[in-house]
Amino acid sequence: MRSLVLAIDFDGTIVNERYPAIGHLKRHAKECINRLVADGHRIIINSCRAGCDEDRIRRFLDDHGIQYHAINCNLPDRIVLYQNDCRKVGADLYIDDKSLFANRTMCWPQIYDYVTAYAATVPTVLCIVGESGTGKTEAAAYLEQEYGIPMLRSCTDRPPRSPDEDGHTFLTPAEFDAIPDKIAYTEFGGYRYCCRPDDIKPRTTYVVTEDGYENLVRDADGRYTVVGIRMRRPPTLRVVPQDRIDRDADRFTLPAVCYRYVIENRWTDLDPLYDCLDTLVVDLFHLDRHLQWRADRPTHLISVR
Repeated sequence: MRSLVLAIDFDGTIVNERYPAIGHLKRHAKECINRLVADGHRIIINSCRAGCDEDRIRRFLDDHGIQYHAINCNLPDRIVLYQNDCRKVGADLYIDDKSLFANRTMCWPQIYDYVTAYAATVPTVLCIVGESGTGKTEAAAYLEQEYGIPMLRSCTDRPPRSPDEDGHTFLTPAEFDAIPDKIAYTEFGGYRYCCRPDDIKPRTTYVVTEDGYENLVRDADGRYTVVGIRMRRPPTLRVVPQDRIDRDADRFTLPAVCYRYVIENRWTDLDPLYDCLDTLVVDLFHLDRHLQWRADRPTHLISVR
């Protein structure tokens, strides 16, 4: 089971809503929060209360024996990991009675069960592999926009090619060395690339080299389900500098059977590629979004395993 960071609201969630007074402790809140801590999760109390009001929260929790790791601040290791101490606390799950999707009738034992089930889920990483200009970034962006599958941004000690380059977390060599657990580690063009375990969500896409894909499969060790997606595109349709096409000529040697899916991206517009990705998502996650209005379109997805 994964260890999660949980941001838990105070008023209306741990105690009944009585602001500015502090309401009564909600039934089973103490037992469930302490069980979550015992299970290895870390708790940030995430409240709008500040100053003296924040001190009142601290005294209340301490007096009632409720365990926590921080109040209204990021955990030290997360600050180092992501190199910022942003105003919004970073967490894997946010538990708040005022969430848009909050179930006001949900009780603490149900919250505990949900967190436990979520933590037990084995994440799925969609590794998108292909030469430059085959549509990898467009595919990952579509999966993020249409299906909410976030794109994992690998860490690298390579400098950005342009001020607005996205897709990587750019680090100094010393910062890269300081990453404690590097997975999918690879070297290319004199620079190093890897991803961090905390960046992998229940469903994640990862645009990665062939070496990085192999290394992630090797490093997974049951922690992740790795799904390989090979993108192909004729050189005449790849709108990238010739030196990058020449560079890629000998980089990709794994046979098609090493991938779950192969997408032959032979089109001059993006819609057919999006059709393929819809089919892939339906096949992989048994989702039926888009099918009603895309069912009559041909698929060019080749499933090879």
